[in-house]
Amino acid sequence: MRDPDSYFMEENQLELLFNQTFRYQTGVSIACLATALRISNGSHEKYTTQFKQNRVGEGD
Repeated sequence: MRDPDSYFMEENQLELLFNQTFRYQTGVSIACLATALRISNGSHEKYTTQFKQNRVGEGD
């Protein structure tokens, strides 16, 4: 039978590796999300101001 400690060490290293990879990928995807949100927020504001202007123009 294998030494349980050595198995635990291996598992820990795998977990560490996974966590590092996951954290990196999460960081990248969060950065992408933030950028996408910023872009969509900017265009959304433009759209709503245009929409309001159009609505005001209809009353004339």
